[in-house]
Amino acid sequence: MKSSYDEILRGVADLKEKMNRFELVICEGDTTKAEQAMIDKNSAAGNLDKLTDSLISRNRDAWAQYRKFRDDCQRLGFKPVELNDLRIVCEKTERLAADLLCYALGRFKAENG
Repeated sequence: MKSSYDEILRGVADLKEKMNRFELVICEGDTTKAEQAMIDKNSAAGNLDKLTDSLISRNRDAWAQYRKFRDDCQRLGFKPVELNDLRIVCEKTERLAADLLCYALGRFKAENG
């Protein structure tokens, strides 16, 4: 899950950087370039939304896995360190998903007034 989180974080950073670059092109005022930049920005935003949806689904599954491991460990009397590591990654992933949802909402409000 940790490597998956790091991979998702890199993907988010890459998509946001592309979207910012397209925004700069749009603001420059060259209509021809702005039209293509708008198409590219919307495509990147769509990919970011898909990534967010995937992240939410994967996080839900990771929490379910964490709870199962926790319950199994408690039943057997174990307290492995890895269980805490999994919980931390789940929490970080959940915060990232919440941040991305806020970012998507902000984008939606900016685009739709």
